[in-house]
Amino acid sequence: MCTSFVIGDAAGRIVGKNMDVFYDDGYLFSNQRNLAKTAFVLPPGKPAVWVSQYGSLTFHQSGKEFPVGGMNETGLVVEQMTLWETEYSMDDGRPAISELQWIQYMLDTCRTVREVIEAASRIRIGQGTPPLHYLVCDRQGDTAVIEFVEGNLAVYTGEELPVPVLSNSTYKQSLEYADQPAILAENGLDEYKQNSLERFTGAARLIQSRKAGTPVSANEAFELLQVVKRQDTVWSIVYDIANLEIHFFTNREKERKKIQLRHFDFSDGKTAKALPVHCRAAENIQERVVDYERRLNKELAQSFFTNETFAQVFKWNITEEMIDFYAGYPEQFVKQNDMQVK
Repeated sequence: MCTSFVIGDAAGRIVGKNMDVFYDDGYLFSNQRNLAKTAFVLPPGKPAVWVSQYGSLTFHQSGKEFPVGGMNETGLVVEQMTLWETEYSMDDGRPAISELQWIQYMLDTCRTVREVIEAASRIRIGQGTPPLHYLVCDRQGDTAVIEFVEGNLAVYTGEELPVPVLSNSTYKQSLEYADQPAILAENGLDEYKQNSLERFTGAARLIQSRKAGTPVSANEAFELLQVVKRQDTVWSIVYDIANLEIHFFTNREKERKKIQLRHFDFSDGKTAKALPVHCRAAENIQERVVDYERRLNKELAQSFFTNETFAQVFKWNITEEMIDFYAGYPEQFVKQNDMQVK
């Protein structure tokens, strides 16, 4: 379960996200420009291929290149939430990608919501991946909800997105519940669905009650996240798009951290960086940032894939060799110029 929202207007927007899950390990990784990438897709799927045009900072629980959310240097934010009703497209010849690497693809190649929507029609998310839907926001002030309903791409933006909030129900049902909660409740919603719709409604009402033109702040976003917090909220994240800043705190380290994209060199010749999400706050958070190493990625992957609950739910049988290959996957990427020389 998770909740995300957008507050503010075209002059300055902020995205808030509560990560609600029993597993709380994670890293913030930087991602470099000008790298030629191939999607991690099993045969017979045809993997998507692209070159990263923009640098980004992304949050990860399973490993680098598979983010659960993030922001790129143009101010584009992509966040995800579980949606059990999701039905991805069947294999129709388009290149495929996994549900989390879809986020990295968009942050690598897009600067606006419109570009994300166009890109989403060119690739498909492969079958057998966890069911998600996405909230996307850009520096130009556009926002969209992207879902996959009955195998088709569904996009809500502009007038079709009256409230920029997303939880764990379809956007259509969320709006219906917000308008007529009593009627929907009479239909016998289970606890999961009820909680999802209540979080959507709570956030939506607070956002709708804001006075037009009121300046936004990270503090306001964190206050709203507190309203929709659950007992299993492990991370609370705020993306300040105008200032290209990410603020966050975790269930283990409750003091807020602020990281600024301008402090990262996303050039393709530079080493990517890493920051544990549970690091302690510092006067200069850059002191906590370290060079990315395969060792860090393997430790994260190992923690995730050997988690007993995950293994039971997804019926995994992950070997040490598989984890090692997965951890080394980002090392396959080469600079675009190097690829052309070869």
